Amino acid sequence: MRVHTKPRIMATVLPVAVFALATAGCGSDGSVDAGSTDDDPVIVVTTNILGDVVEQVVGDQAEVVTIMPVGADPHDFQPSAREVDTLLTASAVISNGHGFEEGLLDVIESAADTGTPTFEATDAVETIEFSEGGHDDDHGDDDDDHDDEHSDEDEHGDDDDEHDGDHEDEHDHEGADPHFFTDPARMADAVTGIVAFLSDIDSLDAVALEAASEDYLAQLNELDAEVEELVATIPEERRILLTNHEVFGYFADRYGF
Repeated sequence: MRVHTKPRIMATVLPVAVFALATAGCGSDGSVDAGSTDDDPVIVVTTNILGDVVEQVVGDQAEVVTIMPVGADPHDFQPSAREVDTLLTASAVISNGHGFEEGLLDVIESAADTGTPTFEATDAVETIEFSEGGHDDDHGDDDDDHDDEHSDEDEHGDDDDEHDGDHEDEHDHEGADPHFFTDPARMADAVTGIVAFLSDIDSLDAVALEAASEDYLAQLNELDAEVEELVATIPEERRILLTNHEVFGYFADRYGF
């Protein structure tokens, strides 16, 4: 039996959770910045986390429109007709990548087909496959006992199979994991990639973009060091995460969970 140190685990997870929530809460609501004009390029970003990055990097050089509102489920989000038009008429489109924005994929592809510059943040990071970020193989005996215990409960078999099928269809976790943003180091790589992409957009000052990104990168590097320091207080055998959604693979990969 393993004894988990809940306070220590929470102390480790909270900084990244706060980081994710803070960036998600700072995304654009689609309004134009005070310093932007009708002649400014319009950069459309799919998620709030990336919207915050782009807003801080471009400043008043462009209008930044974030499609998904705070709290939206990127797996299920469906754009309105107005949001589709915004995507198709943008000066540039920045998305998470690896199918993260399932309901926007066709629109993003259409925008790219018409010549709109598009960028997937996952192109700038070293990605992992689902479940590579850490897993526990020490529960084999427990699983066997569990299976034996329920082997005779056939009356629920059909319902369970149907439920499992529905769950797998809803979120098929195979291939590359798109949740890179739970790792501050990979997030820093994404910021660098976004800056390089935006530097090729007409009317944007590449030198100003680079300068504006330096503070953001410094904050991410500071966060990474803070989490590493916290994780160092947790014995390796107790670095275990229990979640209701497979989202912390990169966190686990980065910090040895």
